[in-house]
Amino acid sequence: MGLWRLAIMMLLPHRNTDVVLYISSTVCMAFCVAEAQPKEKVTVDCANPVCSSSANMFFKAMSQEKKSQPKSTKLSDTGCPVDREELGRQSWTMLHTMAAYYPDEPTDSEKQLMTQFITGLAQFYPCTHCAEKLRESLSVNPPTVNSREELVLWFCWAHNEVNKDLGLKVHPCKLDSLDRRWRYGRKGCFATDLKHDDDDDDAADDDVANDE
Repeated sequence: MGLWRLAIMMLLPHRNTDVVLYISSTVCMAFCVAEAQPKEKVTVDCANPVCSSSANMFFKAMSQEKKSQPKSTKLSDTGCPVDREELGRQSWTMLHTMAAYYPDEPTDSEKQLMTQFITGLAQFYPCTHCAEKLRESLSVNPPTVNSREELVLWFCWAHNEVNKDLGLKVHPCKLDSLDRRWRYGRKGCFATDLKHDDDDDDAADDDVANDE
């Protein structure tokens, strides 16, 4: 209610319609953005950019003078360190793609290396509370590395667990859809023979995980 009280106090001295509309719309936008943020219980236990969320910068930006805005919204394109969201997107892109190219029949050595990689990721992932959540997921459902299909579906499950915590969409873990997104591509991606029928492209695109 603090935002609305502030709005009323600001609006009372003004009778100019343009001023009233400007102030009320600004406060309303700030209130709506605050209400729209996912209600996640996260303890931010490090001060690094990878532990923060760019959404939290909204109110800080409201109190600063406007500067020339970069064309790209990605922090990495501005020469700045990535925040939690961008790190997550880039990490999931790498992990899903790596799983898509994992051997169908991995050797014992390959299985061991992949398990060690995932365990190490959960230990050294830069966003510390994100790493803690991943370790919790590993304790509940350890990675399955006996085949490419198993690993692809496991990473889909792990990604959905993160999305649940963030209040994001949970995607069906269908091997065909995941392969189309991360390995074979759909019509128009590149000049190659597709493994899947083009008619199913649009439906499959709705199923794959592209969130944080």
